[in-house]
Amino acid sequence: APTSAMDDRRQKQREAVQRVIASAAGSSDDELLLAHYGVRDDDMEAVAAAVSGNPSLCSLYLHSNSIGHKGAAVLARAIRNHKTVELISLANNYIGEEGAAVLADALRDNRALVVLMLGRNGLGDAGALAFADALRANTTLVQLDLDNNAVGKDGAEALAAALAGNATITQLNLSDNTVGDAGAIALASAIAAPSSALSVLNLSSNGIGNVGARAIADALRVRTCSLRQLSLTANTITEQGASDIIDALVENQSLVWLMLTGNAVPHQVWSCPNRKNAEALSQEHGRCVVAGDALVRKRRLLQCAGLVTHLRPSEYARQHSPSLATSR
Repeated sequence: APTSAMDDRRQKQREAVQRVIASAAGSSDDELLLAHYGVRDDDMEAVAAAVSGNPSLCSLYLHSNSIGHKGAAVLARAIRNHKTVELISLANNYIGEEGAAVLADALRDNRALVVLMLGRNGLGDAGALAFADALRANTTLVQLDLDNNAVGKDGAEALAAALAGNATITQLNLSDNTVGDAGAIALASAIAAPSSALSVLNLSSNGIGNVGARAIADALRVRTCSLRQLSLTANTITEQGASDIIDALVENQSLVWLMLTGNAVPHQVWSCPNRKNAEALSQEHGRCVVAGDALVRKRRLLQCAGLVTHLRPSEYARQHSPSLATSR
């Protein structure tokens, strides 16, 4: 009976997928919504046909399904030379290293895709290396989400090297990985690279400590740094690392949104020793700096120190801060 119930459920899922695909066949709709439909590898030929048959398609939502590397290979063939699809969401599937390799290879030839979301797919360092290699050839991708993919130091170093010479990628989400201080040091070099266009970087939950924070602070001081949003939440940064970053913001002219919640940062970092820095931040475009939970409870102290929190976010931060969140 349990097996029969599962078969019935699977059949209903397939029928639902087929209905959506049938309605999309020959359609001029600019979106194909198949998230949370239980899409599997054996459904992907039909999905690929719907993608290839719609010259108006711009956005493809396939997140939270059961797509593996075989399904990724089918999709890769469909998008390699597709001229209109600009956004693909494949987060929370089972693509793995093999699927990453075929998608990255397609990205080398693709000249339309702008946003690619691949969080929670078990890509590992090998997957990150594949995409790093693709970024050396691709000239259209703007946003790449690789959150929660077991990307470590090697993957971060490869991505950093690619980003240092990439003039189109502006947003990179590497939250919930394991890049550590070594990966943060590598990515800091990308932040500081004159040819890098990176403006939004999410490094939350990566085991980054004060060594990595110091490297990032040094990168923020570089005149060519274009970073506007930086999330370092839930790392292992303490008072020294936070102080280094805040001190760097006085010289930095680009950053308007900084997240440091979930780190061991005492409120003293933001009071008297850094009063001058806090006042400088408050005077420039209403910069938004959010530190730990203890700081939320110290709102009065923050106001006295002149620190700008969510009380006075800039217009840019108000419009764009959600992009620091993970892709789901």
